[in-house]
Amino acid sequence: MFITSHYILFFPNGVQILMSVTIKDVAAYAGVSPSTVSRTCNDHPSISAETKKRVRQAMLELGYEAAPPTGNHSRQELKNIGIILPPSAREVYENSFYLETIRGITQFCNARQYSASVITGQNDDETLAAIHFAAQNDKVDGFILLYSRQDDKIVDALYDEGLLYVLIGKPQKYANQTICVDNDNVLAGQEATEYLYQLGHRRIAYLGSDTSLAFSADRKAGYQTALLRHDIMPDPTLCIEMSCLSQETEQNIAAMLSHPTDRLPSSQVMIFSLPPFSAYAASSGIPFRRIYRL
Repeated sequence: MFITSHYILFFPNGVQILMSVTIKDVAAYAGVSPSTVSRTCNDHPSISAETKKRVRQAMLELGYEAAPPTGNHSRQELKNIGIILPPSAREVYENSFYLETIRGITQFCNARQYSASVITGQNDDETLAAIHFAAQNDKVDGFILLYSRQDDKIVDALYDEGLLYVLIGKPQKYANQTICVDNDNVLAGQEATEYLYQLGHRRIAYLGSDTSLAFSADRKAGYQTALLRHDIMPDPTLCIEMSCLSQETEQNIAAMLSHPTDRLPSSQVMIFSLPPFSAYAASSGIPFRRIYRL
């Protein structure tokens, strides 16, 4: 139950209209949805502390008061974590990183009597619909986003709604307001390239996922930086980016591996590998001694 206050609209002709402040007014004033205002009033744990502060400030300035929640149900933690995967038709399931991460999260949750729900879709709209359903129906306490990418509508929605989330990766937006867990992918790319350089290799190939994903862009930047430190210009013909294995990608990989190796210090070709490529390499008969996985 909500206790609404009122305000008066004055018109030039002297007409006065008494208007009540509604939950929609508070939502518009705070820049969130009505459901976020409602969950803030109930002190729901899925709403971040920053958003609760903003909503409560809007309520104060508009003179809107909410009755205290009855019972403990509204304040009770659901002990359920929403795990958000990248929108994808198939690529996600080809990358062991996501499966390994989900396994780690569920093991942690199981040890603490929490549960975890996987949220994904074939595109952004499907994923957003699932997130909104979970949030509006109080299905989760918070979310873990298993990826970071540029211009992500899902991150925008989580932030705009004030939903509690943790990002795995480097934030592309809202960095100061985002809790994140990340490793140094630039350094990883540099060290892997440097290792191959010290082995005597100079024509070092890079195979990675689409650089719209932050971790992949950082790894490629580290690879290029390491080459430039040794006055080696990165060769575009030795760099292949892919979101999934397709016939075109396989053809590009085969073409790259068919390059003459007489300019190499040894007969090996060194490649930074992703899980889909490992499967391709095994099925195509490419010796794993020729592959270094990042």
